[in-house]
Amino acid sequence: LISLMALPGYFVSVLMVGKHQTPKAIQLQGFLVMGVLYTVIGVYFSSLARHRVFLLALYGMTFFFSNYGPNSTVSNSCVDI
Repeated sequence: LISLMALPGYFVSVLMVGKHQTPKAIQLQGFLVMGVLYTVIGVYFSSLARHRVFLLALYGMTFFFSNYGPNSTVSNSCVDI
């Protein structure tokens, strides 16, 4: 279920690269949003553990932004060289 949240991130990055943003900008956005999401999960973990739906949603969003940013741009950066 969580892995299904990752796949749209790749497709969003494919649509964004070249038209609106550079691969470097997409990679930076992915890392920054993942950092913010992991910080929120870490700081509020005790209260999120009681509300598992929110915890799973935040964790799933990290998968989305992992594929939106770092995972998609690594394979695309070889093409740029």
